[in-house]
Amino acid sequence: MISKRAAGILLPLFSLPSNEGRGCLDQNAFDFIDWLKDTHQSYWQLLPLGATFRYGNPYSAYSSFGGDPAFLSLEKLYQQGLLKEQPLSNSFSQLSLNELREEKLSFISKNLLESETHLKSFNNFLAQNHSWIYDFASFSLLSKKYGKQWNKWPKEYADYNKDRLKLLINTDPTSLPLIITQWLFSLQWNDLHVYAKQNGIELIGDIPIYVDHHSIDLWPSKELFKLDKMGEPLFVSGAPPDQFSKDGQVWNTPIFNWDAHKKENFTWWQKRIKHIFELFDIVRIDHFRGLQAYWEIANASEPDAKKGAWVNAPGKELFTTLEKDNTYELVVEDLGDIDQDVRELRDHFNFPGMKILQFAFDTDSNNEYLPHNISNNSIVYTGTHDNDTIMGWMNNIKASPSILKNLEQIVDIKPNPNFNWDMINLAHQSMANTSIIPLADILAQDSTGRINIPGTVKGNWSWSFDWKQLTCEMSKKLKELTINSNRSHV
Repeated sequence: MISKRAAGILLPLFSLPSNEGRGCLDQNAFDFIDWLKDTHQSYWQLLPLGATFRYGNPYSAYSSFGGDPAFLSLEKLYQQGLLKEQPLSNSFSQLSLNELREEKLSFISKNLLESETHLKSFNNFLAQNHSWIYDFASFSLLSKKYGKQWNKWPKEYADYNKDRLKLLINTDPTSLPLIITQWLFSLQWNDLHVYAKQNGIELIGDIPIYVDHHSIDLWPSKELFKLDKMGEPLFVSGAPPDQFSKDGQVWNTPIFNWDAHKKENFTWWQKRIKHIFELFDIVRIDHFRGLQAYWEIANASEPDAKKGAWVNAPGKELFTTLEKDNTYELVVEDLGDIDQDVRELRDHFNFPGMKILQFAFDTDSNNEYLPHNISNNSIVYTGTHDNDTIMGWMNNIKASPSILKNLEQIVDIKPNPNFNWDMINLAHQSMANTSIIPLADILAQDSTGRINIPGTVKGNWSWSFDWKQLTCEMSKKLKELTINSNRSHV
């Protein structure tokens, strides 16, 4: 339960060590759970798991359902008796993400072993996931054939028709591997999830509130988004100008038609949330403030986000509907341009919010991110996937006298070789029920360990670590801090 005093680690799946091209569901994922248990952690927080067309950005996946085939471990599949040939060690090391995905799809389609047990499992998967798996396969097929903009496809496919798609799936032999890999992903993910539970580790997932224009989430449900007659977005999402971005941010994802969502009793949202809780124990909602009011940019071709406006969203109605017959453990990203209405929505449902220590020292002792101002019902972080590493941040603030002064006067910390541990201890000793630390901060990584730089598209979502970096001394130190801050449950 997120309400207990506990600690965890933020690490994307792709950041794990692996000889299969990038971090995946191989033995390293299970070893990481062992490490979490050994260091008395309670949570592993991950990023979204879906496949993406755009620069490997997990927040631009083309489906909220299913997982990226690049995360499949071929070695594990071989060990489980599902493949007739063993993949060559390091044969995927030089491939791009898209090449890796295609190579794994190809290898599985050529080497899959069939048995009555496998067939029964596969049929059970189809029965349990029929609401999305055929759409997933047909969308993937059509994207390969006609390009990555569904409204430019031939009209018979741009206009979603389930019967026509069933015919496509049944007549195109390349559809079967797409379905099979999703079945295999569900098997491997379930194995990992069960292993985590057996070892007292809860998995925290992440759901973006927006979806891509070219996505399976939008294509069959066009009426739920603000689109013109040609299927192009009438409005796009973003964030207004602020102290971090003078031009604001243009995210270019379509805006919801909230009236249509309310009319269908938020069914689209209910399905999406239900599915992600089949994968995770706890789920973080990205850009929570957009469910109270969102920044709407009227023209997708705008060079910046200045010509936008705040528009109210029915967040209270949405969460009331979601919680009506379910008990979901949600945490919310209440960062950015937050006002009292957003706080009231968060507090009405008692959602834990996020507190980032890197934001704590740029004003005065009343800053809400300072440890002594953080409430119990919060998750404190040294930084997130969108922040610099804590050592990278330390190097950057050396040119900021006001932040250095606040660090020293308020929490008695100065830049030093152990600065990462000073900040981790600060997070762990805070009143927040939950303290989550990015693994790069345990490793004392500089800015080269950063996962993402918002507003940029290249060079992100690729950082990974090596087990040799994670020393016994680091593990011992983390364990001690976790126990001494009363966050251990071993």
